[in-house]
Amino acid sequence: MVSMPSSAVQAPAASIPPRTAQAPVATPATADLSRQALATWQGGLAAHLARFEQFPEQAQRRGEQGVVLMRVAVSRNGQVSSMSMARGSGYADLDAQAQAWIERAEPLPPFPPEITAQQMVLMIPLRFTLR
Repeated sequence: MVSMPSSAVQAPAASIPPRTAQAPVATPATADLSRQALATWQGGLAAHLARFEQFPEQAQRRGEQGVVLMRVAVSRNGQVSSMSMARGSGYADLDAQAQAWIERAEPLPPFPPEITAQQMVLMIPLRFTLR
């Protein structure tokens, strides 16, 4: 089984346009709305990614399991602008499959209007677990 829990998608860094004099000031209500929109989007992203999971057959036969942490830069429209492995599983087949998993899932879900960032960098753990 391959899994990517919805609570595991993290957005530790976001590219936010520089603040100008006309930029709206975030109020607690708009900040809560943005956090809620981000959480909802992350849940949708996890569900989207789950549809593209595949466990490499050879790795399965060898009993390999692990978690690959992928760093993925995503634009507003869901296009992946870059990706790299932040931490490997220790198994080459699983590591390669993690990158292929993200590629199969492109484009990712677009950001909702409440998320104003033009790009986000996500840390996505992809779990390869035998049943």
